[in-house]
Parts: sequence; structure tokens; C-alpha cells
Amino acid sequence: MSDTVEELPPTRSLGRGRIFGVIALVAVLFVLASLRGLSNVYTDYLWYDDLGRTDVWGGILGTKIVLAVVFIAIFFVLAWGNLVIADRIAPALRPPGPEEELLSRWHDSVGNRSGLIRFIVAGVTALLAGGGAASQWNEWFLFSNQSDFEGLTDPVFDQNVAFYVFRLPFYSFVVNWLFAAFVTIGVITAAWHYVNGGIRIQTVNRRSTPQVKAHLSVILAILALLKAADYWLDRFELLTSTQGFRRGAFFTDINASLPAINLLLLISLFSVGLLVANIWQRGWALPSLAVGLWALVAVVAGSIYPAAIQQLRVGPDEERREEPFIARNIEATRLAFGLDNVVTGDFTYSGSIDVDNILDERDVFSNARLLDPRIIDDSFTLNQQDRAVYGSFSQRVDVDRYTIDGELTPVVIGVRQLNDDGGGSWEQEHAVNTHGYGVVLAPANEFTSNGQPNFVIRDTPLRNDLDEVVIDQPQIYFSDKRLRYAVIGTSQREADFIDGFSYDGDGGVSIASGLRKLAFAFRFGELEPLISGTLQDESEIIFIRDVTDRARRIAPYLHFDSNPYPVIIDGGVKYVVDAYTTSDRFPYAQLAPTQQLPNGADLRHSFNYVRNSVKAVVDAYDGTIDMYVVDDEDPILKAYQKQFPDVYRSIDEMPDELRNHLRFPEDLFRIQTELWGRYRLDGVSDFYANILSWSVSDNPDSVSGGQRIVTRDPSDPTRIIPQRNQPVDPYYQVTRLPDEDEPSFVLMRSFSPRSDQGILRELTSFFAARVGPDGKPELRQYEMTAGVSVNVKGPFQVDEALNADPTISEESTELGQSGSVFLSGNLNVLLVDEAVVYVRPFYVRREASADNPSAPTEPLIEFVAAVHQDQGQDETRIGFSTTYAGALAQLFDIPVTVAVQLTGEEELVDTGIIDVPDGGVIDGETPEAVRQRLSDAIKKLEEAEAVLPDFAEYDRLQAEARAELEALLSELEALSEQAAGSDPPAA
Repeated sequence: MSDTVEELPPTRSLGRGRIFGVIALVAVLFVLASLRGLSNVYTDYLWYDDLGRTDVWGGILGTKIVLAVVFIAIFFVLAWGNLVIADRIAPALRPPGPEEELLSRWHDSVGNRSGLIRFIVAGVTALLAGGGAASQWNEWFLFSNQSDFEGLTDPVFDQNVAFYVFRLPFYSFVVNWLFAAFVTIGVITAAWHYVNGGIRIQTVNRRSTPQVKAHLSVILAILALLKAADYWLDRFELLTSTQGFRRGAFFTDINASLPAINLLLLISLFSVGLLVANIWQRGWALPSLAVGLWALVAVVAGSIYPAAIQQLRVGPDEERREEPFIARNIEATRLAFGLDNVVTGDFTYSGSIDVDNILDERDVFSNARLLDPRIIDDSFTLNQQDRAVYGSFSQRVDVDRYTIDGELTPVVIGVRQLNDDGGGSWEQEHAVNTHGYGVVLAPANEFTSNGQPNFVIRDTPLRNDLDEVVIDQPQIYFSDKRLRYAVIGTSQREADFIDGFSYDGDGGVSIASGLRKLAFAFRFGELEPLISGTLQDESEIIFIRDVTDRARRIAPYLHFDSNPYPVIIDGGVKYVVDAYTTSDRFPYAQLAPTQQLPNGADLRHSFNYVRNSVKAVVDAYDGTIDMYVVDDEDPILKAYQKQFPDVYRSIDEMPDELRNHLRFPEDLFRIQTELWGRYRLDGVSDFYANILSWSVSDNPDSVSGGQRIVTRDPSDPTRIIPQRNQPVDPYYQVTRLPDEDEPSFVLMRSFSPRSDQGILRELTSFFAARVGPDGKPELRQYEMTAGVSVNVKGPFQVDEALNADPTISEESTELGQSGSVFLSGNLNVLLVDEAVVYVRPFYVRREASADNPSAPTEPLIEFVAAVHQDQGQDETRIGFSTTYAGALAQLFDIPVTVAVQLTGEEELVDTGIIDVPDGGVIDGETPEAVRQRLSDAIKKLEEAEAVLPDFAEYDRLQAEARAELEALLSELEALSEQAAGSDPPAA
């Protein structure tokens, strides 16, 4: 073997100019690749500036930057400092060995630029490790602006709930971040020591110098100290544990997991001492002892011991062991979801409806919602869209209430949207077709003679039959649909029904300068904003047109309801978007059941505290956004108000007209009712057994036994499917609640007994929610207390009765054979005195034409069914007619004239569409009722004969019988004259 050593080629160091050149090239490429991102930042600023909300833009962006800079700086200082120490304690002579040849090349290449390399290594890793801290901006807002949950402390550590909601998340982030940072720094430092020769792997002698061992021992001691801090925080995390019977710290958590965590905390502190002592010891025996002891205790005390306690002590006697903790879970869940203020009452059910006082219930009967928003939206689109410009309505028309002819009336309302299908030139799509137009409104408690909604606000140009509702600004630039951007103030004329119309609102951002045009061209990926000749100095661009998106950008820390709704106010349209504050840190509270929320809903995430604290109101014309506080006691919202004091307005500043249209949000109601079925139970034993709990009633749009009564799949309008074993949807209606004198606008849902097999479907309770005059929620529960032994039928059972009815089955079969589809509308549940009446409209969708088989056809109301369960009887009476009044007349054996007064269908008598069922009626009465009247008259004649010679009683009975017979004769003559003078009504 040759003793000569091959001389390595000399290394050539990079010149400083070349390094700076490479850096500059990378920077240029980065800027070019980021132009679109930069343009988004710039145009976002312009958008916020146009709304006067640069405080939000600057506040959030500034906080992100500060957090990133602070944590980058902390990591850089820690990393750079440890690398400097590593260089300072590096051995003067690196020990020879097989690793030295490669390391010598590295040192020759670096030369005297080790300081620059330290700076680059520390800087790059700091950017990677600290940049993510920007995502903690929301946690920082809450941490830095916290306020107490008044009177709420946890039962274990006696900490105010604010500690868990505001402080604990940020503390946990800092501790976990520091732990990860020191792990990274430890790895980098060890590698640096290896490069410097302080650590040698391929050697039989000492593998690290005493100085290196001391340095790494300090880093490991810091890691152990941080782990001790993490264990300290883990103690509090037990209060949101999911390991027990319900969420929170239960028996095993308190009696096994908590002591185990405390033991691990002590071992961590003991390990800190061992690692510090290791500085003066030879080898790594003490750190190995610490890690081994730590791992053993973590397995035994952290896993095996709690599992044994749960199995051996809790399992055999779970209810008694968990009793105090279940009580905590019940109380906390009610508080966290606003269920602690539910007003409970009884609804005494007798099943009796007295015809003598039935007219007293007119405000209940007349407001039954006959138009189903899930189905009727096609009627809006097919009848009221302008296909050239205004292509559709919202995904679902909304339910609201307006005063019409002096009475509070339920309505369905839709906003006519801009056709956003594309296909035209840039100018046509963005400068001409810029906005939607008007609203369409129909009373929800009536329909026309051909089964369509009675549109009282309609058409283009707009026609309005209501004196109480004024619309003088029908243009819709912002809605609940994501639309392409629009450019206004151009040389092109906007498409509108008003000659010379030009947008004069404040919803646009100026696009006058070349820089702005360039920025918007990059943002939208189109060249036209930069080069189009239609743009003028006064041109403005309107973008971010979805009302929820606009509200979310003003308050990105809030969660928004999935169904914003329009309100006609001040001659125009405003959208109301319900906003929530949430947290997943409320001690002992159960997680929200979110499975029934619409896909994409903001509330479909993990949380166990929620408040509908804000109503965001967005103007459909100029896009202005007002955030009204409706819950000024919510500590989470208080924190955001401290951060952004100018964003929020008091509910007292909301116009009364708008406040009268606030409604309880559907997403929150679904969650609260899903929880209430069990969390209404006060007794721990009842809660644990779960026998007396309720479930939301099964969806009545189902298939059962006989003819199919089906509904349309909301995700696929062309598919007609049944829905089984799904909870009934919440529904808005105008009704008079029990023990109240005036009707109000409420959101309702019914309950049935809990049953795993779904076989218990009788009616047990109603849950109603509304917004009070002060904007605050009001929750009410009415429990059925039967005055008879028979169970009250629930919605699903009523649906089964309708399916089995031969008349309904026959109509459905005949229509199905003709190619039409029989659709069941919403099942209204009317609380009438001491009885329940169900009302359901039935729609028919005709077969599509052969020329265009994929085109939707209009659903028309063909029939209405009314259902009632008689007192003391287990059978169900059904009225079925082409009109609501006719159905009630059949159901209660009352004259149509009385039913017309109940339903408000007076005008239908004049048009002749009150139907006459087969077999004939007298003034809407059934043949059985007519026979009963004749029988009563004959009986009185027989009684008169029997009382003779009491001539006074004889004359009285004779007079009553004669009056009844004359009334019947008069009604028959009137019916004959009507039949002779008009065509028979359609069946």
C-alpha cells in the first residue's frame, strides 16, 4: 500500500458578487411568481378601504406579521446562539478518523464564511419554524382581549372558564412550539458539533467532548422542563376529555389520569435535575435513566393504570361512580349551547275541537304554510325568471313574514339573480349585465286556482300589489350567490328596466389608475381590465359579491349560518346573515352534533360552545355591511369588540323595521334540538339510563306501506326519492303559541320518544324558537300531557295514515300512470287549543315535454290534506280536497263558509274553485253531515209527538225541526242555482 496521500484539488470559493447575483435572481423569480398573490393583497386592501374597514385588514395582517416576526426572531436567536456556542467550544484539533476526510472538504469550502453559514442555517430554519405562528392570530386576539365568563368556574381546578377558552389554547401553542423548536435546535446543534469534530460516531473512544456533552445536556434539560410545562397544561385539558362516559373529566380522569399526569410532571422535573447533573458526570447514564423511567411511568401510569381503573372500578358501578360528573356535563352543556334558559310548559291534549269556538283559532289555521320552499322554488324560476339576463333565484327561496292587509302573514320570497352562465363578450358579461333585478314574493298560506303561488310582488319591470311593502330600488348587485365581478361607470349602458339607469351606489372600487388595472388583471387572470376601451376615469369594479363572503371578510373569526335571507326594507333589499362565536374548550360541555347541518356549513366543525351573537346585514345594492350585536354578554364577542371596536353596532341601532324581520337561525336550531332531546333531563339516573330521552321526530317525507309519497332530493333536482329515518326538518311558520294571545314568527321542531329501532313515533313535545323584540333568542318547549289514554300521533305516523288513505292513494296512482310525480309538501303541525291538526299540501309535477325532456316542469298544488286525531279514538280523520278550506270542511264536518273564514280563502268562493267532493255537499258539508241534520230534524218531530198533550213543548220542538228543514231546503236551492249558472269545478 502506498504511503503517499493523494492531494485534493484546491477548492474555489464563491465570490461575494456571484452570491449576491444568485440571491437577486432568486428574489426576482420569487416576485414574478408571487405577482398574483401580491395583487390579491393589494386589491383586498382596496376593497377594505372602500368599505372603510382598513382597521380589519391592517389589524389581522399586522398581527400575522408581528407573530411571525416574533417567533422567527425567537427561533433565530436560539438557533444562532447555539451554533455560536457550538463553534466556540469546538475542539481546536479535530480527532483523526474515517469521517475527517469528508469534513475537511467541508471546512476548506466554507473557509472563513462560517458566520454566514450559521446565519443562513438559523435564518432558513427560523422562517420554516416561526412563519407558521402567523396562523395563531385568532388565538392571540382572544388571549390579549380576554374577559371573564361571569360566575362560571370549573369544578375541578376552580379556574374561570375564560382560562380554558382564552388562555389555555395560546399557552399550549407556545409550549408545544418551544418544545418542537428545541428539538429542531438540538438536532441542528448536534449536527454542527459533528461537523466541528466535537462528536465522533465511528470511534471506540469518547464520542463527544465534555463541553459538547454539557451543551447537549442543557438542551435536553430545557426539553424536559418544557415537557413538564406541557404536563401542567395537560391537567386542564382533562376537562374536555372524551375518554369518559361523556365529555369532561370523569371518574377515571380525576382518579387515575390526573394523578398519572402529576407523576409524569414530577418525573420531568426530576429529569431536568438529572440532565443538569449530567454535565459533571461521565457518559450518558443519568439521561438514559431519566428517559427509561419516564417511558415506564408514561406507559404504566398513563395508559395501563387508567384502563384498569375504568375496567375494574368504574365499569361494575358506572352510574354511581360517574354521577357527579354526569351532573357537571348536563349543566355545562346547557350553558354552552344556550339551553339553560328554555321555557318549558305543558300542552294538554284532549283531542277535542269544538265547532262552536273553532273560529277562535283562525289566526292558527289561516297561517298554515301551504307553499313548501323545498319544492316551490321551481315555480319562482319558471314563472318569474327573465332568461335573457336574470337566470335564477337563490338555491332555495326563503320564508319570512310581512304585514299584509293588517295581518302578520307568512311569505316565501326569492331574489331574482343575475344570469351568470357566461357565453357573451367581456363587456356584455362584466359591463352590461351587471346586476339582478327585484324580488318575487308570495303569501305562503295560499295558492291560486291553478296551484301556483299567488305572486303579489313579481315580474320585470317590477309589479307590486302590496301597499305595506315598498320597493323603489330593485337592482341587486350583492346576493347569496357567488357572481362574477362587474364593472360600472363604463361607456357601456347597464342592462336595466329603467331608461338611462346607472349605478350610483358605494359598492365599487375605483379602477382609474394603471396600477389598479394591472392588479385587477392579475387578480382575475384576465387582460381586459387592463386594456378594455370601455373603462373610463370614473369606472369602478364590484367584486366579492356573495353576502356571506363579504361578512366573513369583515369578521373572519366568526362562523356564519348557511342560509342568509333577504328583507325588503327602506325601498330596497338587505340580506341578514347570522353569525356565531364558537369554542371547543368549554369545560365538561358536550361536542355539538353537526351531522345534520348542510354540507359546507360553517358550523360543521368541532365545538362545544356557541352563541348567535351577531346579525350581519348586507345591503344588496351597495354592499355595505353592518354588524349588529345581539348578545352583548358573550365573552368571546367581547374580546373581538375590544380588538375591533368600530366594527360592531348595538342592536339598539338596528331599525325597528329590520328588527321585526330577524329570525332564529336554522343551523343553530338543528344543533340545539338534537341536544335537547337528552339534555332536557335533570336527573342523573334518567340521563344515564337514556330511557326517557326524546329524539327529533322522524322525517314524514317517507315511504310507508301503501302508495309512495315522495319528495325531491335537494342535492339533485331531477331525482325523486323517499327520505327515511331522518330527523324532521325545522320549519318557520306564523302561529300563536299556547298561552299567548298574538301570533308570532317561530321556528319549530317536534319530538318523539327515543327509540333505537325507530318504532316509537308518537308525538311527545314541540320545541319553538324565535327572536324577541330585543333581538335576543327565546326558546320554548311544550310537552304533550295527554288528557286521554291514546297516544298522540307524530308526523311520521300521520304520514303513514296519509299514505294508506284510499282517496290519496288513488289520486297518486292515477297521476303516476300519466307520467306525473306526486310530491308531498311540508307537513304543518298546528297547535289548536287542546288538539293538534296536521296540514299538508300535495304537489303534482307534470311529465316533461318530448322536445326538452331534461327541462324542469312546474310543481303545482293539486290537493291539500288536513289530519286530526279525535278525542279518545285511535283512528285518524282526514280531510282531502283541492282547497285548504275544503279539506277543513271535510275534516270537521263544518260548512265551507266556516272553513273559508278559518283559512282566509274568501276570494276562492267568488272564483268557484271551492270544490264539491263526489257525492255532493250542501255548502261544503259531507253527505254524512247532511244525513245527520235530517236525522236530527226527524228526531225532533218524533219527540214532539211524544210530549203531547204538552202543547208548549210540542210547539217548540216542531219549530226547531221546521227551521232545520227550511235551512236545508234553502241551501239545496242555492246549490242548484250555482250549479245551473256555472261550470262544475275541476276535481
